[in-house]
Amino acid sequence: EIDQMVEATGDNAEMRDYLLWYLANRYETSNIMGYDRIFVHMVDRYFTRQSYDWLHPEVQSNMIDHVDKLRKVLIGEFAPTLLMADTSNNFINLYQVDAEFTVVIFWSGSCGECQRELKALNELYRSGDYDMGIYSVNTDTSFNKWKEYIRKYGLEWVNVNGNLSLTGDYHDLYDIYSTPVIYVLDREKVIIAKRIAADSIAGILRRHIQMKSN
Repeated sequence: EIDQMVEATGDNAEMRDYLLWYLANRYETSNIMGYDRIFVHMVDRYFTRQSYDWLHPEVQSNMIDHVDKLRKVLIGEFAPTLLMADTSNNFINLYQVDAEFTVVIFWSGSCGECQRELKALNELYRSGDYDMGIYSVNTDTSFNKWKEYIRKYGLEWVNVNGNLSLTGDYHDLYDIYSTPVIYVLDREKVIIAKRIAADSIAGILRRHIQMKSN
């Protein structure tokens, strides 16, 4: 529909430019899960091969760079591989997590919201209601505080440190610019949900199970 609207502007460059800027901004910043795919489409189609007088080249370059990161973590894509060190300095691959669902969470012990999300996630994990593994990526630089937090709150899942990685910068791989960030993967490690609250996970898993059974 966006493509049809843009095409319908014809020779009205002012209307076309307004639509492009308004809609690109709307879908880049949308809080609706999955709408980032629309932003990727728009940048690929309208901003990659064509420049505009009203768009600063640096802003356009940043849009293209952002899309190159986003396209790897769109819903329906295989999650990028993560190979990071655990508390014993053993490297663990995300794809080693053997469960029907895998939750990947990026968090910091100094972040109050992260602490609340970890608590809710731990309650769901301990309930045993779902065949679910957790790949928990710490983003702090203090290893001792990280380990103390794990012991204090009994986080008995895969705990790895994002600063000790063999697969590149997790910021770029998973479009991480703040914490906490949660991704939900199916058994094959395909992304089925992302950037959600921990208390939304159970509902997403139920719907996914129902869809597979229908």
